[in-house]
Amino acid sequence: MKTQENHQYELISQNTALGETLIKLSKAKMILDIWIQDYGFPSNPNLNDAVAWMGSKSGEQTREEVNSVKWYLEYDLIYGLIDIVHDYVYESKKILENALEKKGA
Repeated sequence: MKTQENHQYELISQNTALGETLIKLSKAKMILDIWIQDYGFPSNPNLNDAVAWMGSKSGEQTREEVNSVKWYLEYDLIYGLIDIVHDYVYESKKILENALEKKGA
């Protein structure tokens, strides 16, 4: 039979797990917000627009050309941000699973 002390320990452990999870999910949300703000273009990047921008002699570029170049040049950063968010969400899921397992034990 579990003592009151064991119940208190379980509650503290679960609260800690929930707190850690909220922090990780907040970080993931912040990264997604930045990613959406910087790379959420109204139209998909177009390689032809990027090439047109790079080959432009007039110095004037369309918004689509600028966005396409940004997308292609910063692809590694975009992928890195997605990977970080994936890790935060995965870790959060594991923390919650462990907290639920302890509750059922």
